[in-house]
Amino acid sequence: MIKRTVLAMAVLLAGPALAQQPAPTQCELPRPDACTQEYRPVCGFTLDAKSKTYGNACAACADKEVVRHTPGPCA
Repeated sequence: MIKRTVLAMAVLLAGPALAQQPAPTQCELPRPDACTQEYRPVCGFTLDAKSKTYGNACAACADKEVVRHTPGPCA
């Protein structure tokens, strides 16, 4: 009974945090050659799970190593 209560509380507490994380956006082909200088930071991810903050989604996908990105700077 105690284990179930602890598990239920963990799920309830983690639920809002999980819901706030947006799904990653995949970079599509063809890659952009030029991007605007609009600052709307995203966190870009490579296939080997390295991450880097880019000024916007276009700049992230212009990097041929990046495969997906999420809104906001990397942690």
